[in-house]
Amino acid sequence: MGKKNKNVEMRIEREIKKSERKIKEEIEREIRYIEIKYGNLILFLLALIVAYIFLEPEYFELIKSFIYEMKEYGIIGIFISGGFYTLSATSPIATIVIYIFGKFYSPFLIALVGATGSVIVDYFIFIYSKKFLKFEIRKIKIRKISTDNIIIKKLSPIIAFFIFASPLPDELASIFLEKMNYDKRKFFLISYISNFFGILFISTCGAYFL
Repeated sequence: MGKKNKNVEMRIEREIKKSERKIKEEIEREIRYIEIKYGNLILFLLALIVAYIFLEPEYFELIKSFIYEMKEYGIIGIFISGGFYTLSATSPIATIVIYIFGKFYSPFLIALVGATGSVIVDYFIFIYSKKFLKFEIRKIKIRKISTDNIIIKKLSPIIAFFIFASPLPDELASIFLEKMNYDKRKFFLISYISNFFGILFISTCGAYFL
């Protein structure tokens, strides 16, 4: 009888441990799902908070002074800022930096160089989105869009243009156009032109208001 009870207790203990493992695995899956689904959104919101802090006069003046001191390396800084302008985690901060660059450089030059940095990053996302951003594609459910829809095909360059030109994450437009099987050369052109005008607008504001 004692042996029977012991076996029952062991079975119960095994079942409890199995249940604990399942619960732990489920929690870990949920955490990974949240990280994948909302990772970029969280980074974008954090970047907005940091950008807001940078707008405080003391920090803003500090950044402006730093850019002024580094004027001889300004072209490289503009190029890098243009690349960061496209990414969700850095676009709000890059927008402020580009705005400040407008005080010290020609907005047209900033747009030319910055858009070059932007288009390189955008093109990388466009080419490798299937491999590296498969979770992003699932997340925004672009797979549900019919690539045979004529209206969407016609509107896709316009939608992409406004996303590229704005400080919104360019990943959205890059993945969208990739899913629409957009021509690579046309993508390169639309990315450069839209980023050019977006950066030109921001740097021109900096030139006039700083």
